[in-house]
Amino acid sequence: MGREKLRKQRSGRLIETLKMERVRTILTHRYPYPHEHSRHLMIAVFAIWLFFVSSDNLQTLIMKLDKNFKWWSMYIAWIFLAALYHLPSFQSMGLDLRMNLSLFLTIYISSLIFLIVFHVIFLGLWYLGLVSRMAEKKPEMLTIIQNCAVISIACCVLYSHCGNKTITRDKSIDRRTASWVAFSLWKKHDDNSLISKLLRMHKFKEQICSSWFAPVGSASDYPLLSKWAIYEEKRSYFALKLPNGWWVFGLDQALHGDIDVYQFKFFAELCQQKVGESDSVILITHEPNWLLDWYWGDKTGTNVEYLIREYLKGRCKLRMAGDLHHYMRHSFIESKEPVHVQHLLVNGCGGAFLHPTHVFENFREFYGNKYETKIAYPSYDDSSKIALGNILKFRRKNWQFDVIGGFVYFVLVFSMFPQCDSFRILREDSWADRVNSFFTAMWNVVFEILEHSYVSLAGVVTLLMVSFFFVPTKLSRRRRALLGFLHAVAHLTSALILMLLMELAIEICIRNNLLATSGYHTLYEWYRKVESEHFPDPTGLRTRLEQWTLGLYPACIKYLMSAFDIPEVMAVTRSTICRKGIESLPRGGAIIYYVCVFLYFWVLSTPVVSLVFGSYLYICINWFHIHFDEAFSSLRIANYKAFTRFHIKKNGDLEVFTFAVDKVPKDWMLDPDWDMEPKEPFQMSYTRKFPSKWRAASGSDPTNAVRIVDHFVIPRTPPDSPTSGSAS
Repeated sequence: MGREKLRKQRSGRLIETLKMERVRTILTHRYPYPHEHSRHLMIAVFAIWLFFVSSDNLQTLIMKLDKNFKWWSMYIAWIFLAALYHLPSFQSMGLDLRMNLSLFLTIYISSLIFLIVFHVIFLGLWYLGLVSRMAEKKPEMLTIIQNCAVISIACCVLYSHCGNKTITRDKSIDRRTASWVAFSLWKKHDDNSLISKLLRMHKFKEQICSSWFAPVGSASDYPLLSKWAIYEEKRSYFALKLPNGWWVFGLDQALHGDIDVYQFKFFAELCQQKVGESDSVILITHEPNWLLDWYWGDKTGTNVEYLIREYLKGRCKLRMAGDLHHYMRHSFIESKEPVHVQHLLVNGCGGAFLHPTHVFENFREFYGNKYETKIAYPSYDDSSKIALGNILKFRRKNWQFDVIGGFVYFVLVFSMFPQCDSFRILREDSWADRVNSFFTAMWNVVFEILEHSYVSLAGVVTLLMVSFFFVPTKLSRRRRALLGFLHAVAHLTSALILMLLMELAIEICIRNNLLATSGYHTLYEWYRKVESEHFPDPTGLRTRLEQWTLGLYPACIKYLMSAFDIPEVMAVTRSTICRKGIESLPRGGAIIYYVCVFLYFWVLSTPVVSLVFGSYLYICINWFHIHFDEAFSSLRIANYKAFTRFHIKKNGDLEVFTFAVDKVPKDWMLDPDWDMEPKEPFQMSYTRKFPSKWRAASGSDPTNAVRIVDHFVIPRTPPDSPTSGSAS
């Protein structure tokens, strides 16, 4: 009797706490069902359609719709649609297709236009070579249409299911009541289990809708989903126990340069509970923040630092990282201060290109301990010499840069064409006076850009801004402004010099009757003269051809030669501009003139812009130790490869070897000896005479050129001694 009374009291409190209007919303539909079996009919028709469409045809419909479509399945689909036509209205079944249709069309058309624009941009970049040629498989229009349809349908389904709940949350049931209803009643299995299940399902639906577009959070953000969710963050780090008291900790610093609280808790508890006082730890991260923090004047990895200082307490014998594509090892210098990390090792020599080492030459301190460089591969001197390739090889390695550089130079001097009085430079008596007159003319052009130009002035201002922001923030703002200004001035000066030299060359040709002698058709007139001298026409065949073709015979040759005779067109138009002004030309004539000028100026400017930019990178990397990523990635050096191996001795000492190959072959071939060598099942490759399937097609094979660039031993900490270390 007591239990029954208590159960009735709980049920009464439950009914009082529930808002019945909310329960009616859950249990009922807004629209009545005039036909009782409407939903069942839809399910039956859909099941029959699936029965007639075989499993093989389903795969064809889903995976290979555009290749092998079985047309009889369209007949089944038509039957399905015909059945839907005779069913009750969708509104009576709780569906409002007008809203879905309008939303579908809006999203579909907008996404289609958006993707088509990106498709056209991709084709343009691919054609210019700015997109890797490995991406030759361009997206097809059918794929774009299918993706737009999928996006639109997904949005319509989401909105139909959730409405505006993705933006606003319904607060009609407060957190305390909802939690008690959704969890307490579910566990007690009383008479209100049906209501509790419905409320739980509705709460589950609300949680999906309200968090559909939310960023991934912790389990507390999704209490109903936390039992099934697998959080990748807890699987991206590891701890590995090795023989003789050695451990390997692999940390995941993500994009923040530090570990999160889950990792910190995991490794902190591991250090307290399982790592012995005399054990040694190798700590691995993806970024060498000891070098990067020193380089950028920053401080990252505070949680990692606290873990090393307060929990490992000197047991971290080696810290490793990659990311920088070189090999460097720094070892601690003996002092009275406690040593937190004995050795700092960077080995990213498996990267696609090489990074310099000499920019990190002055690194000395980390976590309050002093360090010295034991090995750098390549050496500081070699690294500095490799940077010289930016001057000599930049254009050959980065020929796509010509497209941008030549266009930028043309914009800088666009408004300064033509220079009609450029010939006065050559009227000077001596070469010294001519050089002085040349630079005076260039200085006058600069003032003309500042006072009268629009296009060139906009190009100069843009170049100054880009040059300033391109300088790394490692330097002070004043030094960034100075270096960026000098970089922009170097490009502007080069563009002006090329422009004046080109104008002088055209003027010399005009004054020596090499260009602009008889209008736009000088080449055609020369052709007719040579033709009449060497190919006479006594029968008048050419005249008859001109009559039969209504004048197309000589006209096509005439205008084609004019189109290909770019210097003549440029010289004649330039002479017209100098006599009558640019206003005398029609818009088409001005466009033709500037296009002709651009074609020649682009050819002249591309070697110079690459030389100036490569020299800038060389000066920055060797004098200011900045742009280390840009300066060496532009060289695309595939040499200087290395890998590190560990060996735990019987006495517990850790022996570290680093093997390297200075020059990597560019071409490879299959090794026939490897194929002919008999192989036992599960035989390790290092036990074979020919362990590698590949060998160099030309030059020295890496197996013959490999060498040890670093070898050191980390002694094991004696069991009964305080945690400290020394290295040999």
